[in-house]
Amino acid sequence: LDCNVPWVIVPDQGSTRRGTAANLHPNFPNHDLDPATVKMEEAMWTAGTICHIPESNVRRAVINTLNRCVPKSCRRVPGGTIGSVNFKVTDNPRDIMDHLRSPHG
Repeated sequence: LDCNVPWVIVPDQGSTRRGTAANLHPNFPNHDLDPATVKMEEAMWTAGTICHIPESNVRRAVINTLNRCVPKSCRRVPGGTIGSVNFKVTDNPRDIMDHLRSPHG
């Protein structure tokens, strides 16, 4: 998680590309896309999906590893209440690492 290349969070592309009835295109709300635009949108959706799936798999693996390796004493519930929490897939791994470094090292 510590390197020269910043961690870029690729947004989830959704189950359909933009320009369909389920995912309206902001510039073409009436579905009047020409074939070139459809092809471009399809390529962008495919590329985004190809990037998002491995990233979410890596994030899930990092979170699962942190849940196994970080002692419960370091995973306290925010606010000082009793107990510990598991890290969630929606948590940012960088934020978790920063939090673990600040009070513990």
